[in-house]
Amino acid sequence: MKELAFDTSAYNCIGVLLAIAARKLNTSYEMIGKGAWTFEFDQDEDGAIGERILVNHKIDPLSSLEKYHNLQVKRHAFEKETFTENIQFHLAKGTPIIINTDAYWCSWSMAYQKKYILHSFMVDDYIEETQEFNCVDPYITFDLIKTKLEDIELGIRDIMTVHLISKEIDKKELFYALKEDNDYIQDKSQLMFKSMHEFGKQIEFVDFENECQGNDETLFAVPLFSCFRNLMASRRNYSYVLKYLSEVLESPELVDISDTLFSLSRQWEILNSKLIISYKRNKRDLLNKISNEIYLISEKEKEMSNILNEFVQNELKCYK
Repeated sequence: MKELAFDTSAYNCIGVLLAIAARKLNTSYEMIGKGAWTFEFDQDEDGAIGERILVNHKIDPLSSLEKYHNLQVKRHAFEKETFTENIQFHLAKGTPIIINTDAYWCSWSMAYQKKYILHSFMVDDYIEETQEFNCVDPYITFDLIKTKLEDIELGIRDIMTVHLISKEIDKKELFYALKEDNDYIQDKSQLMFKSMHEFGKQIEFVDFENECQGNDETLFAVPLFSCFRNLMASRRNYSYVLKYLSEVLESPELVDISDTLFSLSRQWEILNSKLIISYKRNKRDLLNKISNEIYLISEKEKEMSNILNEFVQNELKCYK
């Protein structure tokens, strides 16, 4: 599989596959990131820092895909006896097929036979001669995956198919989707950015042994590192939401916010790399720098949220 012509780093596994499905059907998908710009941190609880952070908890990509784009997702129960026949039926119609599974049973995943983690991949073709499915899973690899039903059946939870439907894009509905996100951010603003400051302070004194226990060989599963990846992805995801809305709503004012959020996503990505280096090389002097950078990022995010709020309030009268 060739590298895709969109940024897979902005999405989780299901988000990547929904984007692929939309592109296969020649339509948009960017609103799957609605609600991505969030952050909550329980600063008063004890225990691992990574266990006390919430990011992406407001995202509902399936619902947003259907509500704001001309796509419909149908779920199908897994039945081994008819699985191959049904896959061939949908492939013949050009319908994107997503398999919801458990990464424990995906031989191409780092979680294979190690961790039970909900995961998804897409079936792209079926080779009758070898009874193999050609699958794609760009969240993990850009390589084409060849697998047989007997290798994946234990992990399969259900199947989703994605369908194009006749629906007009409603600009007013899109604006109010943005307003809903903005209202949430403004309502949580004081707590959101204050808790981000506190998060940065606590990072300076992080207990890596407590954060990483049981995951020394599988750092991808360490909640703290996952949170930094999610912070990167959520900001990048929402930057694409704003870029899409700037075009559909013909509002160039959103471009600067989108570009800044994308830049901030890069900074979260860099901080995650620095944090892992601090852990693996025992360079605790890096933690003070990381703490200070988190404060600066949070201040920039707060500034962008205020600019977004100003835009929404100014445009509101046009959509009433």
